[in-house]
Amino acid sequence: MRLAQILMAFVLVGTSLDAIAQRQDLSPFIAEVRDKYKLPAMAVTVMQGGVVIGANVVGVRKVGESDPVTLEDEWHHGSLTKSMTATLAALLVDEGKIGWGTTLAEVFPHESEQMHPDWRGVTLEKLLGHRGGAPDWDVLFSSGIWKKLSSSTASPRDQRTLFRNLLTAMPPTFKPGLRFSYSNAGYLLAGSMLEARADQAWEDLMRDRIFSPLHMNSAGFGSPGVPGKLLQPWGHVWGGGDWRPVEPGARNDYPPGMGPAGTVRCSLADLALYTSAHLSGELGRPTDIKLKQDSWRRLHTALPDQNYGLGWFVFFKGWARGDVLQHTGSNLKWYSNVWVAPRRDFLVIVLTNAGGDTALKATGEVVEKIINKYY
Repeated sequence: MRLAQILMAFVLVGTSLDAIAQRQDLSPFIAEVRDKYKLPAMAVTVMQGGVVIGANVVGVRKVGESDPVTLEDEWHHGSLTKSMTATLAALLVDEGKIGWGTTLAEVFPHESEQMHPDWRGVTLEKLLGHRGGAPDWDVLFSSGIWKKLSSSTASPRDQRTLFRNLLTAMPPTFKPGLRFSYSNAGYLLAGSMLEARADQAWEDLMRDRIFSPLHMNSAGFGSPGVPGKLLQPWGHVWGGGDWRPVEPGARNDYPPGMGPAGTVRCSLADLALYTSAHLSGELGRPTDIKLKQDSWRRLHTALPDQNYGLGWFVFFKGWARGDVLQHTGSNLKWYSNVWVAPRRDFLVIVLTNAGGDTALKATGEVVEKIINKYY
């Protein structure tokens, strides 16, 4: 396994994953919580001062089977993808391909007449900060937009075009810029703006601008693994008093067109690489994502009157001696929970291959235990 995937190339070069896992054994933290909630598997990694001080996995890939999870296995990260989309946006802003204040009408002038007038002036920054008036799930379902997106067999980029045209023909759910309202739909619109200005599909942009520079070789889109085989962990849902495994495949994940809001998968190591790039960028250390310092700060600074920046929740925490960056992600069958404390030069990632409120509680409990251990 490539060490650079978990530590960055400048830290601990030549150390194996097994050696990293032995630096501090964190398995008791996740084993206890996994047993408490009867979860299939959990994973955790902790970095302090740019060094992995612990990385462990416990459990099985699939309930009812004995195949153990490994440090190399892939996990679905849901809405952690939003941070990646916002990071991609920052890269394109730095290159002059788009601006934070660029509007939907400016990117899609040929569609502006068909847009509801309130959409035309919505900016990239408002969409990434959940202030663009984009709707929640209820509107997408009741309007029939979600059904049309889910049933589409077009390419992911064409699915996003379909989604954009359907959504912007309707009025926003509130006056854009008026307030914060978390929305997957807004990130689909933002991703569509990025691929239009770069003339490249969002998936290819992610590979070229995020995954490849960071050597995230496990990263991809959709559920890990292939149908009918136990090559990777399976996601699970709660039902009938136990966790039920969900076979990987397109039908059991979000539609591919939803990529910018929540379809990235990758290993624990690769997610640590990505997250540590944000920590290093905030601290002014070199990273393989070549963003200007002002761009890192913009991603990590809450917009006025809310606790969300661009792709990250931002909270003040006393133990962190300042703001923390935090996000969770789930497609209802997996759960990822990430906390970054720049002033402590610290991050913790907790994953499970199960979804729902139980997974939220479980990953949150592990985060709390880890933070209490070190602070």
